[in-house]
Amino acid sequence: MKVTIFLTSAYFAIGAALIHFAIPFFLFPTIKLEQPTLEVEKYTIQENGLEIIARSYGMKGTPCLFFFPGQHGGITRYEREIANNTKFKSFNTIILSYPSQDGASGKVTNLEAFNELVVQLINKTKVESACSKTFFYGRSLGAMLAANVSVNVNSQGIILESVALSLDRAIETKLQNKWYLYPYQILPIKLLLPHNNIIEDLLQKQKTANILIVQGNQDSITPLNQIEDVVTRNNISLLEIENGDHSSTFSLAQNQISSIISHWSQQSE
Repeated sequence: MKVTIFLTSAYFAIGAALIHFAIPFFLFPTIKLEQPTLEVEKYTIQENGLEIIARSYGMKGTPCLFFFPGQHGGITRYEREIANNTKFKSFNTIILSYPSQDGASGKVTNLEAFNELVVQLINKTKVESACSKTFFYGRSLGAMLAANVSVNVNSQGIILESVALSLDRAIETKLQNKWYLYPYQILPIKLLLPHNNIIEDLLQKQKTANILIVQGNQDSITPLNQIEDVVTRNNISLLEIENGDHSSTFSLAQNQISSIISHWSQQSE
């Protein structure tokens, strides 16, 4: 009996410690760069052991579309599906790579410091790319990051695809999908997090009225029904993708997203 109590206590103590201290390691796993990239220009920023890369795939002086990947990076996929996608040919697509992912060195240990560094890189890249306009497109974890960054950087529009309600809700959903982590749901996750990003708070701070939420109706990681109330309360446009799950929504939504961003770009001229 005592052994069972000890093991149970240790299990939950480890879980609490991981949530409080190791969330950045969980959010940004190491992703190796498997093959050479195809960017026209590459901008980097390094500070305190962190490196973030912005790969540019278009012409300077054109509207810039900054793309924030999800938790697992994937520069090869995004080069193919967005950077070289003719639907976005009028934009200079700029894809970010986070520390420890797709050729960027370092490891994220502090989310606030990481966010500040992303803002610095965006501002640097905007100047060096001579962006005529700026748009943000983030998916999954990248959607939360894009929402954070766009509070501090002027843009003409922001698209958040497969976005979670908050960091604690995203963690809860991850725990639900792993049987060996499922019991951790009883922990006070919101209280354990040093910093909890809440998407509704971030949306209310945006500097642009051009905001679009894109959610797949088959997404079990960031369910559509979780975000609908936020969209309604804040009068934000919602694009529901039929049969889209957490992975496929990105591909299925490209036609609609490219049309919407092009419309925003023409509006701001």
